[in-house]
Amino acid sequence: MKRSQKKQVSILSFTPNGKNLSQEVAKALQDRGYEVEQAVKCKGQPDSISVSLVEWTRERFFRKDALIYIGATGIAVRGIAPFVESKCTDPAVLVLDERGTYCIPLLSGHLGGANAMAREIQEDLGSRAILTTGTDVNQKWAVDVFARENHLWISDMELAKDISARILRGEQIRILIEEGGMAEGFEQREEIALLWENKEAGSLEEDGTEAKEKEEKSRQPILPHIYIGTRRPYPEKSVLCLVPRTVVAGIGCRKDTPYLLIEKAIEEALQEACLWKASLGKLTSITEKAEEAGILEYCEKNRLGWETYPARQLQALEGQFTESAFVRQTVGVGNVCERSAVCGLGEEGRGDASLLLRKQAANGVTVALAGGRWRVRFEAG
Repeated sequence: MKRSQKKQVSILSFTPNGKNLSQEVAKALQDRGYEVEQAVKCKGQPDSISVSLVEWTRERFFRKDALIYIGATGIAVRGIAPFVESKCTDPAVLVLDERGTYCIPLLSGHLGGANAMAREIQEDLGSRAILTTGTDVNQKWAVDVFARENHLWISDMELAKDISARILRGEQIRILIEEGGMAEGFEQREEIALLWENKEAGSLEEDGTEAKEKEEKSRQPILPHIYIGTRRPYPEKSVLCLVPRTVVAGIGCRKDTPYLLIEKAIEEALQEACLWKASLGKLTSITEKAEEAGILEYCEKNRLGWETYPARQLQALEGQFTESAFVRQTVGVGNVCERSAVCGLGEEGRGDASLLLRKQAANGVTVALAGGRWRVRFEAG
């Protein structure tokens, strides 16, 4: 089971001209892969909606990825005002005038993708994207945009704001890549220094020697401002962690194991391995567990993928796994959790070398964690 869903957009217009523009915007976004619904609230239009502006917005604000209002900015502000909560959860909100001259991202410009959508509309329809966020205006690297584009979880939005403020003040930000991670498309730029973790040497490595020289002079380790990785190596209040969702939890359990025991076993395993909960991307097991209610509930609540594999596929994996004669007799393979975790990595799997945590057993639940190679991409400098 792999979760993939088109981003959902709702458009509301208020005049006949606005309705015509709505159709053009919808067509352009659909061609880009969005799922779009349209509505018009205009007297004299036979398909005009009867609900109020606020009611229409309420029904969509927490369910859609983006809302687009074609009309005056004030109308959109009145519509969304009762529901605005946080840049972490609010949808993208954009406004276009009815002639399509300007496209203004109002809400969630970075994390929600409103700025990116405004640029897409500008490219497709010629509307001028009016961007007001500081990093965009000053053409600087933006940590929240980088996180969204690379599907990274942000550990602390206040630290993210502080980093953006530092960049706008002209300071350089040190970004440390977890050992085993890959960075693509990075070009040297004044606001970012990219470092690489080397656990074997117990040090950081940088393109250039400035950080090393500073560390030698102070005789104290130079902490990064940002750490990109699945582990929790630093105090959470001092370093911003950007977390790729690449860890796979293989799981085995008795039939009808309650949800709370599933949750406890998985989260204790993540804690034991010093991994962020946000690093978890999917759960895996043997085919016989495909409809296990407690596991399905955990996946649903945490928006995780869920994949199962037949015993013969699990048994075919090469490597040294924690075998159980009882499990082999019961399901036809000597280990479910470790083997299925590695299977869940796909081409990134490297047998038992991919295991971050071997089988942990408690209360009839077994859990193992595996991690493959991951990569992030930087925009051009």
